[in-house]
Amino acid sequence: MAAFQVIHMDITGKLGTSDDQQYVIVTIDAFSKYVLLCFASNKNPHITLAALKLTVHLFGTPIQVIVDGGRDFLGEFKDYCDHAGINIHAIAPEVSRANGQVERVIATLKNELVMIKNYEAEQWHTTLEEPQLAMNCTALYIL
Repeated sequence: MAAFQVIHMDITGKLGTSDDQQYVIVTIDAFSKYVLLCFASNKNPHITLAALKLTVHLFGTPIQVIVDGGRDFLGEFKDYCDHAGINIHAIAPEVSRANGQVERVIATLKNELVMIKNYEAEQWHTTLEEPQLAMNCTALYIL
């Protein structure tokens, strides 16, 4: 397996911020553990498709995307994946541990956003760059 052949995606929120930044779409590469974060105004297939297209434009078309079985990954999202030859591996929405890589990133992200909010109360909801950089620059050790 090579980088960005298999990716995990999920959406988390509501963050209680402005209308443009209520949710965060998390994409993580299964091989390199590289994380992409982007704000979303709502949860729907159009928004999750935009995040997938960003990943495709940056890293190429993955072979497989692992998602929960939520409505956010149906409709246009599924149509695009079918057309692009991307296999969707849908996990039951209530079984979050089955998509553990992305769930771990979401837990870390929530902790980092709380820390940013405590130190930069005015601007905590305007940036995902700092948490994304921190996650991508942390050394990863595989035993």
